[in-house]
Amino acid sequence: INAVTFMGRLTRLKKKTIVKHKLYIPMINVIFSVMCQNEEEDDDEDADEDEDSPSVAASQALDLLALNLPPEKYISALLSQVQPALSHANPSYQRAAYQALAVSAEGCQEHIRNKYLANFLQILGTGIRHENQGVRNAALYMLGQFSEYIQPEISDYAGDILPVLYQYLDSAFATMQPGVKESSSVSRIFYALDTFCE
Repeated sequence: INAVTFMGRLTRLKKKTIVKHKLYIPMINVIFSVMCQNEEEDDDEDADEDEDSPSVAASQALDLLALNLPPEKYISALLSQVQPALSHANPSYQRAAYQALAVSAEGCQEHIRNKYLANFLQILGTGIRHENQGVRNAALYMLGQFSEYIQPEISDYAGDILPVLYQYLDSAFATMQPGVKESSSVSRIFYALDTFCE
């Protein structure tokens, strides 16, 4: 965890050297591979909130890279990891791909807005409909992050996004039982819906 966290901090302090020597490429590769690790309690509701996990530390480090590196260099290096992960058979890789795109939204908002928004939203639609809860939650998190940082352009896709969110909200309410704690998907749906509607 400390090594991954250090990579994020190092990027903030030595970004020119990292870019000049193209060190960001192996850094992104290593950080993304940590994000792909299958954690024991992947589908547990509390797994998303475990702040001491290597996956969370890797997501935070990737966020720092996105904030501090030139977006065109960062996104191209990230996509070399994300694209294969999205078609990987292991849901942990797919979850990591959606989380990586989500944490990139703030630092690369202009670049995403201008070059990748339509493609990323198609990818997002696939993730929201995924059968695996962890992948679906990561895609909903991605939607929330995009809704927060890529405004007002994402609003143009409301006709495509809102019906899917309402459908999942309806199905989540249908399966809820009194006295039973709701799944983490419900909180992700509300997060995505709340940030999108703002």
